[in-house]
Amino acid sequence: MVVPPVTMITKTIHYLYASRAIGTVIVPFWPSAYFWPVIERKFRDHVTGFEAFKGRWALRHGRNTNSLLGSEAFDGDVLAVRMNFSLKGAVFCYTHMSKKWERKWKNMADSLYGLKQ
Repeated sequence: MVVPPVTMITKTIHYLYASRAIGTVIVPFWPSAYFWPVIERKFRDHVTGFEAFKGRWALRHGRNTNSLLGSEAFDGDVLAVRMNFSLKGAVFCYTHMSKKWERKWKNMADSLYGLKQ
């Protein structure tokens, strides 16, 4: 499990890719953030699962006590995104899963933001 600072999320994901690693990356659920296309588009075929959590429940302050994440002021959600970049994981065929993942991502976003379909 990797919980990178927000500014290091894309570098962390690229490092997992270059290392052909399997890992779970904890990220804030911010679909408009710069790192979101990396997860949702560039490496989406390597996402093997995800789970959403309330940020206040899932995160605690580390050494950086000035961070919004992990503070009482943070009212957002975070995702635990399981990514598989191993050789076996690289064979994961997204073409068969594309509609399923699109529905799952959309349903998760709708439920987190309270939107109706």
